[in-house]
Parts: sequence; structure tokens; C-alpha cells
Amino acid sequence: MNLSEKIMMLRKKEGWSQEELANHLQISRQAVSKWESGQSMPDTDKIIQLSQLFHVTTDYLLLDQENEGNIQTEIYLSLTQVQEYLKIRKQSSLKIAFATFLCVISPIPLIGFTTLCQYQRFHMAENLAISIGLSFLIICITIAVILFCLCAFKVKKYDFLEKEDFSLENSVKEYAVKEKEAYQDHYHRYQILGIALCILSVLPIFIFLNYEFLESIAVCFLLLFVSIGCFFLVLAGTYQNALDKILQTGDYTP
Repeated sequence: MNLSEKIMMLRKKEGWSQEELANHLQISRQAVSKWESGQSMPDTDKIIQLSQLFHVTTDYLLLDQENEGNIQTEIYLSLTQVQEYLKIRKQSSLKIAFATFLCVISPIPLIGFTTLCQYQRFHMAENLAISIGLSFLIICITIAVILFCLCAFKVKKYDFLEKEDFSLENSVKEYAVKEKEAYQDHYHRYQILGIALCILSVLPIFIFLNYEFLESIAVCFLLLFVSIGCFFLVLAGTYQNALDKILQTGDYTP
């Protein structure tokens, strides 16, 4: 397969017309038509642009079919792609952390109201208390699921990062490394805060161990502490995982 055939194949794979490809490269449609018919060849700058646009190596574009079997189509991430991916993950980290927080606190009113009614500390019918508690739980879970889905849809275009091999140019890798170094202080601070809150969450259980009524209320405080702790852990981990994924370090080491 020669260069003209590869350009046509890659263009059709993306579902683009010659006009759309030309717009991406800021050239005329006639130029793309000449490339695909073999009447002319793209210059070096356009070869590089094509490799970045289609996420393939320049070797893949330039080597003929005889040598093509010896190489793999490799994805190269551009600086723009890395910046966009990290921006999406940074923005979504707060939403994902809040969604996790909602999931953990969702049963608190149900536990609290039913306990207060059971021990006659609250002038409300038990059925009404259960209804309010369940309603709060369902609303929290619904909001959390919506937030999870919105974040997943936003980053869906970068699902290939977990399924395909990819490489970074040195300048792009340097940018990602600096971004990770700049984030480490925030990451460690959130991690320590989240872990501390999760450990301290058991204190209410121990404090009210001999008080049957307060034991159930202590569970509500435990869940509250855990929910806040999880918020900080998820907030820290979401962006850290995105950086590790781009740099292929930590859990994402090949």
C-alpha cells in the first residue's frame, strides 16, 4: 500500500470527505485529491501533520507495503490532545468526587430518621421517615449516576488510551512531567486528608459504644466522615491517574 492509498484509507476510516481533510490541514480539496490519485505528494510538514491527525507514525505513511508488515501503526499524541485530555480530567475530577460523596452519604437520612423514630426521639411517623430517607437516597444516587455518565461521555474520545499503544514526543512528555510535578503537592495533601478522615470515621462508634440509641447515630457520623474522606481521595486520584495514563507510569506502566 503506497502513500496515496494510505491517505485515502485513513481519511475514510475517520469518515471524512476530501473537503473535511483539507480543512483540517488548511489546504485546498484539490491538493488532497492529487495526493490520493498519486499526482503529487505532501511535503514534509504535511506528512507530519497527517501523522498527528491520523495518530500514526511518519514511517507508517512513508514505508511501502513490502516493509509495512514489519512495523506497527503507533499512535502519537500531540500536545493539543494531551492538554485537552488533562483539562477534561481535571474538570471532571470535582464532579466525580462529588458524585462519590453523594453515594456514600445517601443512606444517612434513612438511618438517622428511622433511628430517631424507633427510639421516639422525633415526632414523625416511621413510614414518613422511611419515605423521606429513601427519597433522599434515590435522589443522591440519581444525581451521582448523571455526573458519572456526563464525565464518561466527555472523555469517551480518549478511551483508546487504555486499549492502544501510544507514544509522546519529547516536548509533549516534558509538558506532562512538569504538570505532574506541579500537581504532587495537591495530590499528597488531598491523599493525607482523605486517609485521615477515613481512619477517624470509626471514632464515633467507639465513643458511643455503650449507648444503643447513639450507636445508630454514630453510624451516620461514620458515613459522613467517610464520604468527605472519599471526596478528597477521588479528587486527588482522578487527575493523578490521568497523568499516570499519559506518562504510562504507576498502574499504567506497559
